[in-house]
Amino acid sequence: MKKILITLSLLIVSSTISFAADNIGRNVYSIYSENFNGVKINWLISPYYDQASLDNCMIWVGWGAAAAAVPAFVSTDALPGAFEGSYYWRLTSTAGNGSYWGNGVQFVSGVGGGSPGNVNMSDYYGGTIEFYFRPDNLTICNNLSVGITDVAASNDRLYTLSSLATSTIQLNEWNKAVIKLDGSRSITSTYLSSILYCFMYSASLTTVGTVDFDQIVWKKASGNMTNNSFSVTAKNISNDAVASSITWNSSEITAGDRWFAAEQYLQIDLDYLESDNWKVLVYTNDSAVYTGSETGYSGLINMADTSKKIPMSWRATNKVLTSTGDPSYIIGIEDNEPADFYAVGPDGKKWKCWFFMRDLSHFQLLDEENIRVQDNDSVVVWDKRGFHGAPGQTWYANAAADWPNGFISPRIYLAADFGTATAGEYKTENLVVELILDE
Repeated sequence: MKKILITLSLLIVSSTISFAADNIGRNVYSIYSENFNGVKINWLISPYYDQASLDNCMIWVGWGAAAAAVPAFVSTDALPGAFEGSYYWRLTSTAGNGSYWGNGVQFVSGVGGGSPGNVNMSDYYGGTIEFYFRPDNLTICNNLSVGITDVAASNDRLYTLSSLATSTIQLNEWNKAVIKLDGSRSITSTYLSSILYCFMYSASLTTVGTVDFDQIVWKKASGNMTNNSFSVTAKNISNDAVASSITWNSSEITAGDRWFAAEQYLQIDLDYLESDNWKVLVYTNDSAVYTGSETGYSGLINMADTSKKIPMSWRATNKVLTSTGDPSYIIGIEDNEPADFYAVGPDGKKWKCWFFMRDLSHFQLLDEENIRVQDNDSVVVWDKRGFHGAPGQTWYANAAADWPNGFISPRIYLAADFGTATAGEYKTENLVVELILDE
């Protein structure tokens, strides 16, 4: 399987992340996603008037006679799994009085709701609207139409789910759908310059059934994407300023001290979706420097004696951990082998959220095209399930409402064990954060 690799080696970081409230214009603009930025959705309230974004959307507003057609946010704790993240949107329609029903995500003119408004989405001309749907019957696929409309609210571009599916529809499974934003769907750049509903659907009232939606996004054409599609920025924990390296305060460390947190964290922004199967990794690449034989972990190498190194660990979170005094940032270690790291939550409970750092040499594999492949769970920071919150295949989470300011951007915090350190300078030549896309 061919892989696309985007690698950032981090000793000096030059890229930065924009936290502008208005996400329109990003390469990937999310209508409903827990991994990509766009409309900021409150996952527990429907309908919801967006309060935090200049996008100002009115979310999931129903019309027509079938009140049961108003969708609901669903947690995968109770029902079948989402395509991405921990939630999906379930539409259950039942017959009633009237001729049609529908819902949509509507731009509005004022913060917190108000009158309908229009937004210029012409940057996405030539691109696509892509989403996943999971139906329980084929009739709803043939009768339920989805799409967009302009500010006139009378020039709908609606297409049945059946016509948008990229392959044969599988019932009770996730199916991909694509709307091309070009002439093949009677869509022009001028039409996109005044969009009212950035996602909508409509059906006859006799349409009965259940369909789930997930990862609804607008995507720019590949030739129009900006260069900052994947960025990693080192920032100081103390003041959140951009930093040029990852450091430890040596004045606080004495012989025999165990785990100490680094003074910086790494912030990730993902604005790229060439493939729906992707993952972000973190690891070191020090095989050209390290001359010892330890293969159980990776870390900081003694520059005076490169046969010696000390372990590093990492943690991915959406939390803003303000200092090493924050109880959720304290690093503990259980007295067992292999060691289990933990942080202490505000309630005093332990949360095993730290991972041993690994080196590329520990998990490197080559496929038939001589391109690296990996399935080592311990180096995965983030994939479509969410950020990797604790060791194990199932501990992934990404509820968008929990992110500071509603902006999805995982943070990687780092630590090192100085318990066996000897005098000298310790460093890693290459700390790598990498995006891998399956074609």
